[in-house]
Amino acid sequence: MWWVFLPACFAINMSPGPNNLLVMQSATTAGFRLAAIAASGRIMSFSVLIVAVSLGLSSLLLVAPWFLTAVKIIGGLYLLWIAQSLWRAHPEPLEHNRQAFASLTKAFRREAGVALSNPKAILVFSAFLPQFVSPNSAAFEQLLWLGAAFLVLECVAIVFYAMLGSRFRTFLATSNRRRMFNRVCGVLLGMAGLTLLLTDF
Repeated sequence: MWWVFLPACFAINMSPGPNNLLVMQSATTAGFRLAAIAASGRIMSFSVLIVAVSLGLSSLLLVAPWFLTAVKIIGGLYLLWIAQSLWRAHPEPLEHNRQAFASLTKAFRREAGVALSNPKAILVFSAFLPQFVSPNSAAFEQLLWLGAAFLVLECVAIVFYAMLGSRFRTFLATSNRRRMFNRVCGVLLGMAGLTLLLTDF
């Protein structure tokens, strides 16, 4: 079933969700390399979720549906907090941004936090991946292999969106344009947060 799984998985990876939007915004601020490094926070969080699903998170969701609701509320509020931070951020000159990206740790935590508190990611790993598990083999090992393939494709998405963001750096040479871009990203992340809070899974 790899020929079905990989294209479907890649479509999920490439969708312009909160994490992909974050890496693009980071790349416009600090360049491709640092944005890609910060996005490893997302890979770390997704790895934790994949192992958790392999160990039985799906069963927990069946007996404690409130858990997903709690994650949804936390994730939605976290996205709204990031959105207002971007809206209010004062755009620094690009030549100082590499030093200012001692916020590299901050961007890493932001990527990790959004990934870990995203109920859609939990649903992908607990509902999408198991559909491709063969009942005749060990489910734990299969889920780990499927999760590893997901992470490889996620790295491709990170590279794509980081390159896209770095291409905007020339356009964002003026502080007004950088402020506008930050606010557009803030609005989109805010909409994602509100959608999470208002959607029933």
